[in-house]
Amino acid sequence: MLTYMNEALWDNLLYWLAEELSEENALCLSSSLPLRRSTIQLIKLKSPDDLTEQTHELLCFWKKSLPNSTDKLRLLARHLRKIGRGDLSEELKFKWENKVFTEPQQWSDVAEESRVALSFALEKGS
Repeated sequence: MLTYMNEALWDNLLYWLAEELSEENALCLSSSLPLRRSTIQLIKLKSPDDLTEQTHELLCFWKKSLPNSTDKLRLLARHLRKIGRGDLSEELKFKWENKVFTEPQQWSDVAEESRVALSFALEKGS
C-alpha cells in the first residue's frame, strides 16, 4: 500500500511540476536531464500541442529510467535549481515530505461539474 501511495504521489507531483514549468523551463529541464534526444522527440510527437503532457511524460520517463536506489527527489531538486527554479525545488521537497497531493486545474473543473450534475440529479430525484 505504501509503495502505491508513493507512486501515486510521485505521479501527482510530476504532473504538478509539469503544469508549473514554462515552455522555456521545460526545455532547459529536458536538456539538463540525462535523456536521449530521440526519446524527447518521441514524447513531443505523442502530444504535439500539450506542453504539460509532454513535460509530465518526460519526467515520468526520466524517473522510470533511474535505478530504484536513486534519491530521485534530491536529483530532481538539483536539476530544478540548476535551471534557476530553486523555488520549485523547495516546493517539490515540501510537497513530498508532507505528502501533499495537488489537484490539477482540469481535474478540479471536472470535479466541480460532477458535483453540480450530482446536485441537480439529487434535486430532481427528491
